[in-house]
Amino acid sequence: VLGSSGSVIPKFIDLIKKNKPLTVTDTKMTRFTITMDEALEFIFNATMIGKGSEIFIPKLKSYEIPILIQALEELCGETKQDISGIRPGEKLHETLINNDEIHYAWEINNMYMLANPHYKLFNISKRDYDKNILENYDGIKKVEDINSYSSDTAEKITREELKEKIKNSGLLD
Repeated sequence: VLGSSGSVIPKFIDLIKKNKPLTVTDTKMTRFTITMDEALEFIFNATMIGKGSEIFIPKLKSYEIPILIQALEELCGETKQDISGIRPGEKLHETLINNDEIHYAWEINNMYMLANPHYKLFNISKRDYDKNILENYDGIKKVEDINSYSSDTAEKITREELKEKIKNSGLLD
């Protein structure tokens, strides 16, 4: 969540305000972004649609670290960067649905839904299982045009959109 303890954005803002260089792992790094209001809307939406065994994932835009730095510099002032290199265990990109899970992914109300892939436990065919999902969720459609849902391949947020989200987050106060 934008501004949470796991977000790099408040850390970068603090460093810029203190006139210190930003420690950047890798300029190719990408991350998803979601505001608190968007997260709450997602939770409400998933709660209203869910029937019990699904996993919901918000459909989000992602940003590239250089775009984030440009946006922050426009909002807070110029800064320098120290490229530290990737650390053990750190990922360049966030993956919210991997290439195995995408086979069970559906899109509904600006969210992805992973349906229970164990349809054989219900003694029905994959075709009948998919038909059942289509009949039980209004406006749902099968995800077929992506191999995974990852921050490097997701739709990118523009610098202006990112600036607006940061401004509206209260992080600059």
